[in-house]
Amino acid sequence: MTTARQLPVKLHQALSPSETYAIEIVDQTLSDLVPQPEQLEVWFQEGCEHFQEATVQAYDRAATLWRRAAEHGHLESQFNLADCYSEGEGVAQNLALAVHWWKRAAEHKDADAQNALGQCYWTGKGVEQSLSAARDWWELAAKQGHPEAQYWLGLCYLESRPSDENVVLALGLWKASAESGNRDAQYRLAMCLIQGDKVSKNEEVAMKWLVKAQEQGQVDAMVQMGKFYLRGQFVEESVSTAVDLWQQAVLVGHAEAHFLVGLCYLRGDGLQVNLIKAERHLSEAAMMGNLEAGHVLGLERWSGGRLPEDLESAVSYWTRVAATGHAGAQYRLGVCYFTGQGCEIDIPYAIELWAKAADQDDQEAQLAIASAYAMGEGVSRDFEKSFFWCRSSAELGNSQAMMKLGVHYYCGLGVPENKRAAVRVWEKAADEGDLDAQCALAGCYRKGEGVKQDLTRAVQMWTEAAHTGHVASRNALAGCYVSGSGVERDEGMAVRLWQESAGCGDSEGQYNLAACYFFGDGVVQDRYEAARLWQLAADQRHPNALHWLGICYLQGQGVRKDLSLGKSLLQAAADRGVNAARDLINKTGVD
Repeated sequence: MTTARQLPVKLHQALSPSETYAIEIVDQTLSDLVPQPEQLEVWFQEGCEHFQEATVQAYDRAATLWRRAAEHGHLESQFNLADCYSEGEGVAQNLALAVHWWKRAAEHKDADAQNALGQCYWTGKGVEQSLSAARDWWELAAKQGHPEAQYWLGLCYLESRPSDENVVLALGLWKASAESGNRDAQYRLAMCLIQGDKVSKNEEVAMKWLVKAQEQGQVDAMVQMGKFYLRGQFVEESVSTAVDLWQQAVLVGHAEAHFLVGLCYLRGDGLQVNLIKAERHLSEAAMMGNLEAGHVLGLERWSGGRLPEDLESAVSYWTRVAATGHAGAQYRLGVCYFTGQGCEIDIPYAIELWAKAADQDDQEAQLAIASAYAMGEGVSRDFEKSFFWCRSSAELGNSQAMMKLGVHYYCGLGVPENKRAAVRVWEKAADEGDLDAQCALAGCYRKGEGVKQDLTRAVQMWTEAAHTGHVASRNALAGCYVSGSGVERDEGMAVRLWQESAGCGDSEGQYNLAACYFFGDGVVQDRYEAARLWQLAADQRHPNALHWLGICYLQGQGVRKDLSLGKSLLQAAADRGVNAARDLINKTGVD
């Protein structure tokens, strides 16, 4: 409002005759200058009309008109002018002035302004961040039934003080907001009722609110509904509907939607496989901060992935994601540094990465670090720590960890020997489909270790595993046919099993099949074939194959006689614990 100080000329004129006359002139002047409410409303409406034209000049004109009305106390103009300063439309952006005008309106109980101030204090936008101040402003607006303020106040209660009491308060606020049509509140309320976090589950009511939010274009609700359609959870399964919802969310720049659409193009779920589009969507999601997208891009750039192989690119993706604490990326990056694939070998750093992932209950990382402690690679050998991490991974359901945990119990590594415990662990792993554990468990039944001896059961288990292509089970089953343990003796069957193993490049199968050819057990004797097979196994440093190949060279059996090479092979076998090779060295005088 204009004051007497702003009117020096008229005031000077007024004071000349008398004080009373001066006051009358000033009052009349001020009355002429202060706009009437009708004029303020005209300026407000004209500002709105200009703003809708959406041009720079129109924004300038709108801001000028709203400022004129705002200065005289027009609430809607004060709020709109604050928005102009907040967004830099029609005026230079000035968050402090935005807060000033919102406060002017909020002090006169304008709920929209009170809600806006709550968000300013929540985010520290134009003011020093203060959660308590944000809560106070939202409480004022919520008491007036402002749906958005009710939503934000509920969120404030949960994030600042997540007690049972505040959960009840938040849900009450979200329900009121949702009933007023606030789509964000509808989504949050739905997810709380679906997850049952500190509140009773009510999936029927939850889906009602989720559908309402999705129909209003709430992007998180669209993405979540897509997931339900993909799985056929709470709704009839429809991959096409899921993809359609995600593609709509992509249009508004939703990171997870980009990720999910990228997976669809990658896998052919509801869309024709298109690796170019898959990579584009996954890359977009990764750039927007979606960690899983970066992790997946690394996997797909790795050997065996669907995108062109680029190990260095995979390492780059995993490095960025691992830095945020993503356990899966930390594990994968650890493998890279442990093996030197896509980067220089750095075993201590690999162990460090695995330790970080293991602390987050990543079962693969726990198994990796357990193996490192067992082998003494990158760390001092420590079977107790290896046992600890094996058990931790096994408890998370990792069947490979169960297999190795059984070895710890069976051999007494880092824990007192307990073959019964080994059997229990291997039984659980075998039930999960781990063929190594099934093979080990069959060995216990054959020997009666940790369980009552049952040769028939052992053969049955090895047969089942062998039929799925498990090489170690084939070899063990072949041994049963040779010895007649739990099955009728059949050297021909043993040979066929070892031939299958040898054909897969298995050194144990090659070694045993070579022995059959050398001695003519189940096949026509052929020492050249025996030497050839032992050579294949020896190339893989099979201890007993090295021993027998050495004998072949010493005696000229199946190969040209070569004493030097023969003695060298025997030494290699002896170094790997073959006592017979060591005895033969001593007998022949090899140094």
